[in-house]
Amino acid sequence: MTRIALLILLASSLAAQTPVADPPVSTFSIVAYDPGAKEWGIAVQSRFLGVGAVVPWAKAGVGAVATQSWANTSFGPRGLELLEGGLSAQEALDRLIADDEDRERRQVGIVDAKGNVATYTGKQCMDWAGGKTGKGYCVQGNILAGDKVVAAMASGFEAAEGDLGDRLIAALAAGQEAGGDRRGRQSASLLVVKDKGGYGGYNDRYRDVRVDDHATPIAELKRVYGLHKRVFRTRGGGRRSRRLSALRKAVWEGIANDEGDLVALSDAIWRHAETSLEETQSSGSLAEYLEKNGFSVERGVAGMPTAFVASWGKGAPVIGILGEFDALPGISNQAKPERVPLTEGAPGHGCGHNLFGVAAAGAAVAAKRALQAEGISGTIKYFGCPAEETVIGKVYMAKAGVFDGLSVCLDWHPGTWTGVDFSRTRAMNNFTVEFFGKTAHGAADPWNGRSALDAVELMNHAVNQLREHVEPSTRIHCVISDGGGAPNVVPGYAKVWYYVRDLERAGVESTYQRVLKTAKAAAIATETTHKVTLTTGVHSYLLNRPLSELLDRNMRAAGAPTWTEEEQAFARLIQEATGKDAKGMYVGIKAMPKDELPATGGSTDVAEVSRIVPTAKLRVASAPQDAPWHAWPVVACGGMSIGHKAMISAARTLGGALIELAASPQVVAAAKRAFDRKTEGKPYRSPIPVDQKPPVK
Repeated sequence: MTRIALLILLASSLAAQTPVADPPVSTFSIVAYDPGAKEWGIAVQSRFLGVGAVVPWAKAGVGAVATQSWANTSFGPRGLELLEGGLSAQEALDRLIADDEDRERRQVGIVDAKGNVATYTGKQCMDWAGGKTGKGYCVQGNILAGDKVVAAMASGFEAAEGDLGDRLIAALAAGQEAGGDRRGRQSASLLVVKDKGGYGGYNDRYRDVRVDDHATPIAELKRVYGLHKRVFRTRGGGRRSRRLSALRKAVWEGIANDEGDLVALSDAIWRHAETSLEETQSSGSLAEYLEKNGFSVERGVAGMPTAFVASWGKGAPVIGILGEFDALPGISNQAKPERVPLTEGAPGHGCGHNLFGVAAAGAAVAAKRALQAEGISGTIKYFGCPAEETVIGKVYMAKAGVFDGLSVCLDWHPGTWTGVDFSRTRAMNNFTVEFFGKTAHGAADPWNGRSALDAVELMNHAVNQLREHVEPSTRIHCVISDGGGAPNVVPGYAKVWYYVRDLERAGVESTYQRVLKTAKAAAIATETTHKVTLTTGVHSYLLNRPLSELLDRNMRAAGAPTWTEEEQAFARLIQEATGKDAKGMYVGIKAMPKDELPATGGSTDVAEVSRIVPTAKLRVASAPQDAPWHAWPVVACGGMSIGHKAMISAARTLGGALIELAASPQVVAAAKRAFDRKTEGKPYRSPIPVDQKPPVK
């Protein structure tokens, strides 16, 4: 009797605990589309058991739907059916809620096949409830700690690196950090779909990871997702990896076959050693080489006779690669480990641009052949850029729109070490100030003269006083380029050439305006007149991590230069001649920095390209460690095997990177996302006047 009573009591207790209705799926979620990878995904976290069984619905090529709050799970399959029928995200959402009598208790997020998004929160969803949309994504949640949760999710998604799954989980983590579900946490889920992305390629469930009951579900979701990627890797990733390896091998073989021609071309440009905007033979040789190998060439772009663009292919992605070829005045040298001019007083390639331009051309040609052989679409554009040493060429090319329409752009430079250059550069203004006075005899009637040189000296003195009152990051330097013709003639004309640099354009502009005031004051004090000419100006370099990582892995695949004992001995002799430790050439590849490195040196016109399109840069050792740059040691190494090896290593790396970009739209998309985050959608604006022409003689 007692046992029967106990059973009756237990049954009554269980009945009392049985809910009359399902609890609300009180949660926060994100729905998004990655156009580069062609992936649609949903991530969700909740104080609800097994949220992944209720909220996420997606189909490759169609879209994704998140249904929550008092979830109408029919919204998932019905929403996908409406999207597949041709409705947009907003149209499908409108249709769903119009047919639902309990629409005010629903919360839905949708992304369609094109990345259009829509989110809806009914008036009876529990506070705080709401959503937010962005480019290709929407976030929504209910019973949250406040609107800061969805705002944090949006910011977290936009700032995150990695694939779509990584970015979706980052959004959840940001939302949780901002307070998340105010009742707590219990489960989380990630669903990413991709055509034939599932196990064996039989379905589209590319990533399907669930944490049904856990104290820290987002952290556990991230851990399991990482394990999932390591175990299953990318669907088809093995095939893609093998294909990419085969393409790289084809590029490297092409460069090896072309090595004799590339070395001969580099040595010819080394001998020409033409300075800024006078690189007629150097520019012509590179253009002819590219033209001979199937590129169409447009010469004289942006009003500069030695600037050109060589193009091959069609369609996206449009991949740019930069080439430079100008030399520096007065540092001619033979290919010997001592100061022996090739031609006394003549220019020399003290920055290694004979190697720069040829390596990029060799990479472009080899990549073109490999892509053509495999029938892979895409466009390669080689930019023949003059006058880098005077920070002119790319500034005027950028102003003329020459780099517009690129998907990404690759850059390299000779150096004293090998690896990805992940450091900022300084913004700069390059300008001259001319003063106009009156000539007179310096002894007989100096009172009739008004010295333009006095004005220059007075301006320079004022600027020197100004140096105490500028930011520590500011750099100001100048040279008097014309100070008169004879001591006994009061100079009626004088000219001073200035550079003003700082970490960003705002700092440059501020100091530049103050320097202009010193010029005006000097003219007033000396009763002269003056004219200011802003020759060029540049921004700081906008670094791009995904593109830099691409260069890093291709550098490691291609390999750094290896040096013979004779080459190391050559390098040590240069170090001894210049008072440096005899360490020889750099060996190996530097690790890519975890964080961006601050600007420590000068400026570059490549910065203008980086402000228009995602750009990354590489360095390859072409001169001894610690060797003086813009000096004879760099010239000497550039004309012998040390420089040649650096050039071939750079060509192999750049060629591999070109191939990977053409075959991997997701890499291009990641670079574009990183670029968009930094530029915030602001259009490029040239530092120089719109109507100003390049200073071509």
